[in-house]
Amino acid sequence: MITLEVPVLTTTGTPWQELEARECGWWMAPEPEAIRGALATALRQSDATRTAMERRGRELVTSTYTWRAVGERMRRVYEWLLGGGTSCPSFIRE
Repeated sequence: MITLEVPVLTTTGTPWQELEARECGWWMAPEPEAIRGALATALRQSDATRTAMERRGRELVTSTYTWRAVGERMRRVYEWLLGGGTSCPSFIRE
């Protein structure tokens, strides 16, 4: 399997504001000027900075979006719903 790791540029039309919070990409308004500015910022980054962003992006995907991570969260929810868990999982928004 080929793994591609690059910092992400996406718009606020997607649900991934965590890209900026986790410092692995840019999340900007879906407007030409905002996209142009984010792309210019991305291109000005040093190789070391981009590499660090790529690593953090991979960690975000692995911890949050893989089948294993999603399955683990689902297991915790079902245990909680069935009374086997002592408290509501922190990722549930009440």
